[in-house]
Amino acid sequence: MSALVDKAKSVVRDLDPTNDLTFLRIRSKKSEVMVAPDKDFILIVVQSPLE
Repeated sequence: MSALVDKAKSVVRDLDPTNDLTFLRIRSKKSEVMVAPDKDFILIVVQSPLE
């Protein structure tokens, strides 16, 4: 998950160097992953989305 967060941070910085990634949400039919990176840790929540 750390590599995905690093790649997402890089993409955000490429689009706008003054911005930084604060939240990432990925949803599929079976699950939803929400990621909130911080300086000292990465908070990851995995849940089943409501239908």
